[in-house]
Amino acid sequence: MNNPMLCGKLKGAWCEPDPKGDKWALHPILGTDPKQYGAYGQGEAITEDSPEFKRFIKFQYRVYAIGYNWLQSNEDSGGDVISGSDYVDPKTKKTTRLMGITEICKENHTGKAIILTHSMGGLVARFAVISHGAGSSIHGVFHGAQPATGAPLAAKRFRTGGGSEGGMNGFVNGSLMGRDADEFIAVTANAPGPLELLPMPDYDNGEAWWIFARPDGQVMMQFPKNSDAYNDLYMNSKWYGLMPEEKKLDPAGVVKKRLDKVGNHETVLNNYQKTIKDVVTRQNRLINKYHGKTYVAYGDGGLETRSSDMSTESGAKGQPTIEKGEATRELLAWGKALWTGDLPSDVTEDELSAATLLHDSHGGEVRVLLEQRKLSVTFTVQKTNTMSGVNNKTDWSLVALKTGITPGDGTVPAWSAQAQARGLNPNVKGDPAQGVQMAFEQGGYEHMKSYAHPWTRWALLYSVVQIVKDVDVPGGA
Repeated sequence: MNNPMLCGKLKGAWCEPDPKGDKWALHPILGTDPKQYGAYGQGEAITEDSPEFKRFIKFQYRVYAIGYNWLQSNEDSGGDVISGSDYVDPKTKKTTRLMGITEICKENHTGKAIILTHSMGGLVARFAVISHGAGSSIHGVFHGAQPATGAPLAAKRFRTGGGSEGGMNGFVNGSLMGRDADEFIAVTANAPGPLELLPMPDYDNGEAWWIFARPDGQVMMQFPKNSDAYNDLYMNSKWYGLMPEEKKLDPAGVVKKRLDKVGNHETVLNNYQKTIKDVVTRQNRLINKYHGKTYVAYGDGGLETRSSDMSTESGAKGQPTIEKGEATRELLAWGKALWTGDLPSDVTEDELSAATLLHDSHGGEVRVLLEQRKLSVTFTVQKTNTMSGVNNKTDWSLVALKTGITPGDGTVPAWSAQAQARGLNPNVKGDPAQGVQMAFEQGGYEHMKSYAHPWTRWALLYSVVQIVKDVDVPGGA
């Protein structure tokens, strides 16, 4: 960003493509239509002579990282990233100061900053704007890989933990957040931040995401109804609900000690109920709310489906027409938490919901008894986000119907992220995402590696040019 020109001549990614599409994009930023990199919204190719680019090169850009406590509510973190926060090392007792936007702007003698987010950081930034008035301190925002409306993966782990998800992801998620349901609940059910990653009321435009079905895809029971996951699931203690047992909320007594220490002598269960209620309230406040000058990029599977041959536009043989990246089969996510059981097709929802729990493995298998039929049925949820036989002709609507799996970035399903494109992409349902100027629907990158991919980098630099086009230049234009 700080060196687009040398001795009056353009240099780097602004004018030089990467012919292999490996480390950088096949097309330079200048002179390329943003639609080439998945853009929806108003915006055209920028050139060396474009007013916005001429303004862009007048500034220097200093980059800061702002941390936050991911276990606390994203709303509280939104306040911290504005005002800054102090963290005390429990071993050394030394205090580390994490500067916020206000201090950073003051240090740089400027009034506003450009915010770049990744994943949960997008929710933090949005709360900073809608709850803490950060809009007046921000020129614009670029969101990458944001779980804009949450993800069923967070709910699935209430019944499976993270250890069953396979490969390195299963190991890492199991170690950090719990290998099985019991370990997961002990950590997450008491942490507002992770709870806010549960599907929001507008996830998939209000469609149900907690499904019980037959192997042929026939849905027998589904929630939430009318977007009310709070009552349908989070406060539901029946065999299919997500209300944790009180003894599993605080197995080590840590939460109770913390509550008593601050003078809050309510039960651990009451504390959970209040926490989850506050979580849903905050989620509702976030619906379609963004900074007024927001640009976003998110993954929707791989890039292999976007190239029909291996020749460039100029006809050179052997040259790629699409940047390198991971294939769709490596970028699948839980679009729904779908539990499959081999039960008769004439079972009613009332009959199924009234079943008696016989066994819960806490790893993705539940066995229930249908009393009137004297029939036991075992339901299993899709444990991993891997699928065999994925190709360009895969019918994803059918796959989602039978497994709940859908393309995304391996963590966030496109059904969540694409909410940012409401009002821009005609294929995305729902009321417009207020403030989003352009949404880049992309592919080829895994969630944690999104900013390492050429498509995201291209979209980011293009978006920064758009964000600064209305920024005043000291001393005049």
